[in-house]
Amino acid sequence: MIPAAPALSTRPPPLVNKRGGTLLDALFPQCCLLCGLRSDRPVPLCQDCECEMPVNHHCCARCAIPLPTSTGLTAARRCGACLRQPPAYDRVIAPWLYDEYLAYLIHRWKYQGERRLTRVLAALWHQRVSPGHPVDLVIPVPLHWRRRWQRGFNQAELLGRELLADSPQPCSGQLNTKLARRRLPTVAQSGINARLRSRNL
Repeated sequence: MIPAAPALSTRPPPLVNKRGGTLLDALFPQCCLLCGLRSDRPVPLCQDCECEMPVNHHCCARCAIPLPTSTGLTAARRCGACLRQPPAYDRVIAPWLYDEYLAYLIHRWKYQGERRLTRVLAALWHQRVSPGHPVDLVIPVPLHWRRRWQRGFNQAELLGRELLADSPQPCSGQLNTKLARRRLPTVAQSGINARLRSRNL
């Protein structure tokens, strides 16, 4: 049984827009993209569907790969690969498991141009990731210019901006899109297996 998730946190609208937002919600209510019912929230994801999304509770503290549920797990748990050959990074944070619900939302966000889902994904992140050290810099994974031209936007850049803007604590971090550049038009990761994905990176 999946534990119930706390309410999805979203920025409250400015007071001047509150009445207008209430009127718009009455005339054009938000509907959940997963079940189609009215979400009764400022985002297109209802509470019931959100509670069915599995949380990545038991995972490697280094690479965040899901681990089998067992007793005696500590905050310093590591997967076999990270124990044998520790990666160059300190930590990966993946608060949600990539299930059919999350895959559906991300697919609509990336490939159907539904940019409004950026706010939903940022809120899901902030809901499960407690504020730690202040963020100094956010560097979104770049797209090759050809892929960006086809898609019309870089989803990592949109999410980075929303994460900074929607941070629950005052944030002085900046988003920089010029420190990393994709020079080769690599094939899409979604269409290849794990071994080819590693080579593609």
